Amino acid sequence: MKKANNRVRPYLKIEDGHIELMLKSGKEIYRKYCIETENLSALVKGLYEEENLKEQKFGFLDLDQKYLKNIGLNDASGNGFSIFQNDPDKIKQLLEAMKKDVDAATAEDFMQTPEVKIDFSYQFPGKQSVNNMIPGNTNTDVQYAE
Repeated sequence: MKKANNRVRPYLKIEDGHIELMLKSGKEIYRKYCIETENLSALVKGLYEEENLKEQKFGFLDLDQKYLKNIGLNDASGNGFSIFQNDPDKIKQLLEAMKKDVDAATAEDFMQTPEVKIDFSYQFPGKQSVNNMIPGNTNTDVQYAE
């Protein structure tokens, strides 16, 4: 099954509630399926239990902290805040606590309604834009991969 799954992945994309399938002929097929609410919970629970959904959703916790630029916290009423902006120790503690919580969490834990939303913004090394090669147009903040 895993071998077949690896053959299919380059031709299958699932995002924004639809499935995109690319055939060998180059033709693309789009499908969107509606799932009843009572079946959705069972489906999501199954994905957490049987697939690697937990690793896919929370894999960013394993990224190097030096690339983390901002942590945003939004409460249930929609108020947003940047937290731990200048405190790398608190950021490290938060990431470690989240890793432990995610590892210990069950599928039922992920099915609960969240009370807050935490957004993590990362900035990865990249190359300079062609526009920065124009004389007088420089970007000193460009970082390159080590």
